[in-house]
Formats: sequence, structure tokens, C-alpha cells
Amino acid sequence: MEPGKSQNLMEKKNHTAQRPALIASILSIALTLVVAACNIPRQVLVPLVNEPATQLAPTPVNPDTEILPENSGDAPVEFTPAALQATEETLEATTTPVPFTEEDGTCGRTDTLTLLLLGVDKHAQADGIRLIRVDFQNATVRMTSIPRDFYVPIVGFEQFGINYGRINATFGYGEYFFGNRTGAASVAKNLTYNFGVQIDDQFVLYYDEIGKYIDAIGGVTVVVEERAQDYEYTFLPGTYEMDGETAVNFMRIREFDSDIQRINRQTIILRAILDKVRAGISPKMVFEILTALMKDKTTQTDLGLNDMYSFYCLAKNIKNSDIQILPIPDNLFHPYTTETGAQVLIPHAEVVEFVQRSLGLIQ
Repeated sequence: MEPGKSQNLMEKKNHTAQRPALIASILSIALTLVVAACNIPRQVLVPLVNEPATQLAPTPVNPDTEILPENSGDAPVEFTPAALQATEETLEATTTPVPFTEEDGTCGRTDTLTLLLLGVDKHAQADGIRLIRVDFQNATVRMTSIPRDFYVPIVGFEQFGINYGRINATFGYGEYFFGNRTGAASVAKNLTYNFGVQIDDQFVLYYDEIGKYIDAIGGVTVVVEERAQDYEYTFLPGTYEMDGETAVNFMRIREFDSDIQRINRQTIILRAILDKVRAGISPKMVFEILTALMKDKTTQTDLGLNDMYSFYCLAKNIKNSDIQILPIPDNLFHPYTTETGAQVLIPHAEVVEFVQRSLGLIQ
């Protein structure tokens, strides 16, 4: 879709907060004019006839048409974003600290952080969206997934006429309008706005790259319990030794079921990778893989090599019973077809609380 067409996206009531960047720009310009006025001679001003200003279309930083997601069309919104729920319960939930034990934590760390893990396809859309709460103090991990087709209010792109759409499209919007390596921050901002989860850092992997890291650990053993099939691949129930390409193909199957089944298949692969790491990979191999991962130009994260080693250490020491993966139940959303034929999912009001509870942010 051409940049100009994004102006034609549906217009709805904008629930967004003020734009601090715009305010800062106005203040900067005003300050510049005040300073300049002290250094220039006064002139007689001649009145001019006011002419209507020409409206210029926003110019994308990255004019790659493959990056700008297509307009999904208009759909109803049936929940209130967490940012607009100014209740005492919400405020208490986001500020209540996690109780510490008297132990020294795990792997030399006692902090708790929330990570956003994104799997991105070749069209720069977030195909897999995972929120992970890592508690080093108590050696626990909580994880939930946000369906890529969730239709939600979108913030950060109001100037481009974009106020609503699929949550996964916010990655492509960020890359398109604000430049490469900004997509993850755009997704994080919108997840915080809609679900009230403050994200400490994000980590992005393109599906084209995931396969090579699975190959680097020697592949994974995957138990398939239900038949999975699309127009190219069929996986019957059974146990498979998958290389990277096969694992990625398995994760991305969706044609004959739904996004929820695809999320389940992604979880199966994630657990298989964790099992492989826990089964024993040499420290030398771990170092080589993590170094390659951090140097990869497609990787988007502020995490450092020490952070990655901490996660590896935790993966080796954590109990399986302390890893909780809670997908959003399918009775908390329903499918909807827009007037343009796009298939989206409409989250219900209870989704915000479920996401926060699944991560242990509220009790």
C-alpha cells in the first residue's frame, strides 16, 4: 500500500495521550524565535493576505512497500485499553513489587523483568508475540502470547491517520514510518497501552534467521500430538527430529486451523529448544551461538551478552514446574471479518486482566 493510502484508514475517536514529541518540537521552535528576536533589528511588518496552507502527506523514513502492512479495514473494539483504565486496582497492580525471599536469587541476579519476544516474517509483521516475565529471585518464568490478529486501538501513528488495526501491524508501521530497528519499540508501546504491561526489553528474531540457530544446536526433538497441515506441509502425530527449516515450517502452519493453533505450535518448538538446552550444550557452543545472535544485523534488542548468559543459566537451573505458559483462552475473544475481507480477532474486556494475571502482575 502506498504511503498516501494510509491516510484513508478508518477515522475513529482518538483515545491517545498527548504527543510529547510534538509539544517538545513546538517549545523548541518557540524558544529559538525568542532568542533570535533579541538579536535582530525591529522591522515594519507589512500585512499579507493569508493563503491556505498546503497539506503535505507524511513522508515515510523507510519507503519499502513490503514493510507497510495492508489496511485490515474497520472492526468493533469491545475492550478499554489499560492506559485508559485509571482505576485504583490497575494502579496498584502495576506498582506492587514482587515479594523477595531471603535467598540470593538465581545465576547471580535477583531482579524481575518483562521481555517481549517477537518472531517477524519477511513482510515485517510480528507473526509471533510473546510476553515473558522472568523472576531471577524466585527462579520462575511466566509467559503468555498475544494473538497476532487482535484488533486494537493503535498509538504512535496518529499523524499518519492510523488509529486502529491488528496488533502485529505495529511492527511494520514502526519500520516504515520511523526507520529500521524501531518496529519492536512500536509493538512494545502498543502492548503497554492496551494491556498495561510495562516491557523492560524486547528481542526480535526474523523467521528466516530462527532456523539457523536451531541448526546450530543440532536440531530439536518435537512431539506432535495433533495433525498439522497447510498447502505445502503435513505433520502427522508422532515424534520428529527437526532441523531449523522444518521447525520453522511447522511453527508457521495456519491455513487449515487458526492463529491459536499456530501459537500452540510455536510453544511446542520453544519447549523443544528449552529441552535441548537443558539436556546439555557445551559452554563453547553456547558462547558461539549467543555471540552470533547478538551480532546479527536483524536482531533488535538492548540486551547484552551477560543478560543472555543469565537466561541460559536460568534455563539450566529452573524447574519445569516453575515455567508457566498461559495462552489467552478462546472465550476471551471472537473472530470478525471486516468489510475488506480481513480476518481479525476482537478481544473482550476480560483480556486485560487475564494478561496481567498470567504474568503475575496482579494476584
